[in-house]
Amino acid sequence: MSVFFILIRRQALSASTAPLDRALALGGAMLPLMVRPAPGPLVPEFVGATLMAVGVLVTIAAKLSLNRRFGLAPANRGVQASWAYSIVRHPMYTGYFIVQVGFLLTNPSLWNLYVYLVAWSVQVARLFREERWLLTDPEYQAYAERVRIRLIPGIF
Repeated sequence: MSVFFILIRRQALSASTAPLDRALALGGAMLPLMVRPAPGPLVPEFVGATLMAVGVLVTIAAKLSLNRRFGLAPANRGVQASWAYSIVRHPMYTGYFIVQVGFLLTNPSLWNLYVYLVAWSVQVARLFREERWLLTDPEYQAYAERVRIRLIPGIF
C-alpha cells in the first residue's frame, strides 16, 4: 500500500530538501527493522499480538486517510484533516508506536529497548521537523489549532 501511494502521490505544493529531514525519514522507517525476537514475553502473547494488530489497523487507517498525500520526507501535498487525522496530527506514527510497544512487550531485551528508544527519538525529531515545515502553511496552522494532539492522546 505504501509503495502504491508513493507511486500515485500528488505533486507537492512544497517539499523539504534538507538532508536532515531525509535522514530522519529514512531512520524512522528503517531503525525499527533492527529489533529481533527475544524469549520470555512480559505479557501474555495475545496482549502483545492485540497491540500489534491495533497498531497495524491505526497505520492502515492513517495511510488510507492520506491516500495520494502519502510520502516519506516532509512535503505539503495538501492538508488532510479528516478521518484518522481528525483525532491526532500524526496517526501513522501513533500506529507505529503501538505496534512497537506490542513487539517489545512480547520480545523484551535490552537490544530491542535500545533500538526502539533510538527509533522513537528519531521519529519525534522527524515529527517536529515535519511540523516545522508544514506550519508555514496557514491551512496547516488552522488544522494544528483544531487538532491539538500530535501523537498520543493525553500525553503528546
